[in-house]
Amino acid sequence: MVGKPLMLSKHAQDMIEEREIPLEWIEHVLQSRIFEEPDRQTPGAIRAYAPIAAFGNRVLRVVYVEPGRQSA
Repeated sequence: MVGKPLMLSKHAQDMIEEREIPLEWIEHVLQSRIFEEPDRQTPGAIRAYAPIAAFGNRVLRVVYVEPGRQSA
């Protein structure tokens, strides 16, 4: 995901706004994830996790799909 443009779904945009999540945090998770697993709800999507130092080291989960990869 490093160096790739970040494209957000409408749902992601809504959640970012509602939860006041800085885009830098999302980029951090995608670049420095400590764990990832397949998303159980969306085939082809991946859940990535990383702690956010500026948020008390709470872990942020970001669900993403690699560009060119379609979810079923």
